[in-house]
Amino acid sequence: MLPKIMLKKLDFIALIPNEQTKAHNYIAYLIQKQDKIILPLDIQKTEAVRYLKSSNSHEFVNPSTHNTVYRIFMGLNIKINNISFYKYDGENFYTYLDVESNNKNIKINVSPIDGLILSKMSNCPIYVKDEILYQTGIKLTEKVLRDALFEG
Repeated sequence: MLPKIMLKKLDFIALIPNEQTKAHNYIAYLIQKQDKIILPLDIQKTEAVRYLKSSNSHEFVNPSTHNTVYRIFMGLNIKINNISFYKYDGENFYTYLDVESNNKNIKINVSPIDGLILSKMSNCPIYVKDEILYQTGIKLTEKVLRDALFEG
């Protein structure tokens, strides 16, 4: 019998510039509220801008590939169920976009930022395999928060 894969729900909480890198990337922070674990994702500046310009409104003011894909899905009656972080190789996260069409579920491999943008646009949930969350996440404790807020 195969072990059951446990998925934990994440909520997007912030996108913050990472001034410590030469490329001035951003860090997207997602939280798993029940276990109080933060999942940080390194996001390139151009990807962060795409996320910030995306909208969960159906009034598309910024034409983009994401808007096009979303419109095609809507036109073909394809529902976006969720995105899920299913693998971490030590450097990269891998995500599936779980869609449904004609009562068939299809998992499409997408980049994490593409998944987050489409999740925002469709207002669908974000999940992560529990082993990835526990391997890469940061457990929120009073000490961690105090050190983060008052270091320096």
